[in-house]
Amino acid sequence: MLESLLVILVASFLLFTLLELARDFAGHEVLRHAASRAARARTVGFNKWMCTKVMRVAAIPNAGKMLEPAYEDFPDEELHAALESKSPTELWDWALTAEGGTDRAEMEASRIPNYLASEHEGVAGGILDYEGWKDLQADGLGGSSSALSPKTIEVNVRQRVPLDIMVRALCDWVGLVFNRDYLVLGGDGRIENHASLYMEDKGY
Repeated sequence: MLESLLVILVASFLLFTLLELARDFAGHEVLRHAASRAARARTVGFNKWMCTKVMRVAAIPNAGKMLEPAYEDFPDEELHAALESKSPTELWDWALTAEGGTDRAEMEASRIPNYLASEHEGVAGGILDYEGWKDLQADGLGGSSSALSPKTIEVNVRQRVPLDIMVRALCDWVGLVFNRDYLVLGGDGRIENHASLYMEDKGY
């Protein structure tokens, strides 16, 4: 009995740790993409606010729950009906055969250009917003005249990602103690600096 419990414990720990590592690796790749998109925007002379918007949009796969527009504004009636009427096996089969694209996904895609065209944070937040964007930070997006002097633009993007609750619980149970409930993922983007050929940075 004790041996079975230990085997299940170790197997569960390995499984959830591998799932956590896979999620974090995918998140790291998303942040690398976001950093390279922001660096590309910077090298053609866009200001800090535009580079920030580009970075956020590129990091949407890491952004989590959509806050604006609220989920209640675009309920997926077909999904709710399936959740209420189908067993887990039937729901899985339905999900595999369902056609891609929902009203919510189409609405999200249609708001991205409006978000990128927004003039400041106050307007942008009413167009599109995600829970994970508040934990997204970056260096190298511009905002000062000195940012144009290097030959290479380097953007570093960081994001706090909550650590899976099962991994935390299993690690605590076997005696590994975490001093925080999140990981900090990062990604870098580098590109040759051509900003001065396009625009003069005014420091905003």
